[in-house]
Amino acid sequence: MVNAYLAIGCFGPTVGTNMSAIMDDIIPKQGNMPSASEAGGVKYFSALKQAAPALAAKILAAIDEVGSPSVEALKQLEKKNPVQFAVLRDFVYEAYYTQPQVWKLIDYQFHATDHEGPRMKPFDESVIAKVRTKPKFYRET
Repeated sequence: MVNAYLAIGCFGPTVGTNMSAIMDDIIPKQGNMPSASEAGGVKYFSALKQAAPALAAKILAAIDEVGSPSVEALKQLEKKNPVQFAVLRDFVYEAYYTQPQVWKLIDYQFHATDHEGPRMKPFDESVIAKVRTKPKFYRET
């Protein structure tokens, strides 16, 4: 079934609905934080399947394996196939925590790697002053 989804370049409403529900079981809406699907998780998957079809196939296989979305079904998948569960869980985390709207809510500041970011504060030597007064707890080799 997974290859059929990928072959036509999309997935049907049942798969999309199941994906949203499963994502929301992993990261539910809480307070002012959106659920994984509200943050754009399914849209993220659509982009991922174009960029990494083999990974997308693994995610869809995990969704198929879960069947009817529920926390209990996810627990069963985690026990039965921890590697497959990890692929699904990690995808949901990535889909969620790479969204700028989530960054704002958790006060994360993105710093691109193509230029310098913020500087670290100088190390405060006083935090290890007590340790420096103690004898060595190791042998010289």
